[in-house]
Amino acid sequence: MVEPGETKVKAEEGEERKYRAKFNKKKHGKNNNSKRVDRDRDVPELLKGVEFSMAKNGPDLYLKALAKLQLYASTTYKNSADVWKSLKMGKVVTFTPPSLDENASPMQKEMWKIHVNNTIKHEELLEANLEVMYKVVMSICDPVLKDQVCNHESYEEIDNKQDTLGLLQIIKKAMYSNGDDNNHMGYNHVVAVMNYYRIQQERFQSLQEYRDQFVMYRKVCEQLGIKIGASENGGTNMLKRMKITNPMQQQKDDTEKKAIEEHRAILFLLGADKYKYGKLIKDMKNDVILKKDSFPKTVSEASHLLSKWKTVTAENITMEKMSPMMVLPSQP
Repeated sequence: MVEPGETKVKAEEGEERKYRAKFNKKKHGKNNNSKRVDRDRDVPELLKGVEFSMAKNGPDLYLKALAKLQLYASTTYKNSADVWKSLKMGKVVTFTPPSLDENASPMQKEMWKIHVNNTIKHEELLEANLEVMYKVVMSICDPVLKDQVCNHESYEEIDNKQDTLGLLQIIKKAMYSNGDDNNHMGYNHVVAVMNYYRIQQERFQSLQEYRDQFVMYRKVCEQLGIKIGASENGGTNMLKRMKITNPMQQQKDDTEKKAIEEHRAILFLLGADKYKYGKLIKDMKNDVILKKDSFPKTVSEASHLLSKWKTVTAENITMEKMSPMMVLPSQP
């Protein structure tokens, strides 16, 4: 009889001998995913695979992770819209208490009390939701970034308050500067500006992806305190084009903002895919020589123009010739 764990082998003399069965244990080598699996155990299901990390494309990763956090908040917390807005703005949403008229009736006073109580509840609930979210944000930080966050000068105060928005500010700064400190501020500024002005839409990159990347590089500059497109002459030139001779201060401010937005729109258009939009860009450059103002004034207008532009290529012409919707001449 063979016991469990043994194997029966026939010997040369015809006897049966019993040998203890040997099983080779599979040796599992350590891999990079093992640590990630351990971290994912503490991460909410909706945020699996989302990570704040010190990668080269830090700004892009930050914006994508923040968008996932906003989605998580929208599906998890009560009055989630307040959390969503706070994450988007980077500061706590403020609630304006209702005003009470001096000649208010008793019914109006009662309604006022209800509105005031609701406002207080909204504030308290938002504060509680943001505190709970603190651990969620920390759970999706990779070890390198988490170590840098914990060594930040403001970390102890932020951690004691469970300040989610303060934590996100530290994370954002670290990811946007790739962990470099203020000693490399000049270098970070140069790289940020170069990335912004050199951005080009890749051959098969969608228009939406190109726009998201364009906005991301602009936000990197803004995070570093760089004002792109701002100049003293920009607003002045805009006032002349609008034929405003004695502008008020508000008009000066408005035209300066318009000049900056126009600067962004032109840069966005010039960086578009030359294969798809080369003729459009060339025509607009020629319009400058003819003193025609055909460039879009906002990034939204530029994006809309590019999305509606019909690209004329040899491939398109061939497809049009083969189209069954073509009207053929009638036979005599």
